[in-house]
Amino acid sequence: MEMRIISDNFWVNNLKSNLTDIKLSFYYRMWKTRIYKHGGISKYSKIKILDVGCGYGYFLKCLERWLLNAEIYGIDIDEQRLTLASQRLSRTKLIRQDAHTLLFSDKYFDVVTALQLLEHLEKPEEFLMEANRILKNNGLLIIATPNPSGIAARLLKEKWHGYNSEHISLKNPQNWRLLLQDLSIYWKTEQPG
Repeated sequence: MEMRIISDNFWVNNLKSNLTDIKLSFYYRMWKTRIYKHGGISKYSKIKILDVGCGYGYFLKCLERWLLNAEIYGIDIDEQRLTLASQRLSRTKLIRQDAHTLLFSDKYFDVVTALQLLEHLEKPEEFLMEANRILKNNGLLIIATPNPSGIAARLLKEKWHGYNSEHISLKNPQNWRLLLQDLSIYWKTEQPG
């Protein structure tokens, strides 16, 4: 009879991982609603969706559960994050790629998401033009970025999480709208919640 010894760290790490998945799944649920509502998409739709700046793949894991027939892609510039993401995902195609030049055909995707990405880009306008290029006509671009004129930023001032050295393109919603307008990209603003 073979005995397996499982250390306390195994249980702690497993619990942390499961709690992280549950917490993030709850947080990401609002994006599921927006994808279904604004994209005219259901659980069984045959679509192509790209998550730009996918990191460790938490959102992609949710997409795999929510969109059973979708062709799902994730890109990130960080190889280590992609390696870890590949361990949690079963059918997503992961690609190491910069967000400024998306190596996909024109009008390829039904949905492109960029959650907490734009503030990290030196030239977010290049990404927005590329996203517009690879989106099908009437495709859905979902972006989320910290709001430096929001209530949290105003209350917390310099302690607000959005003010950090990695956020090189922080803009308030009005400035993002102006940028989209300058790029001739149609948008619809909807506040999370």
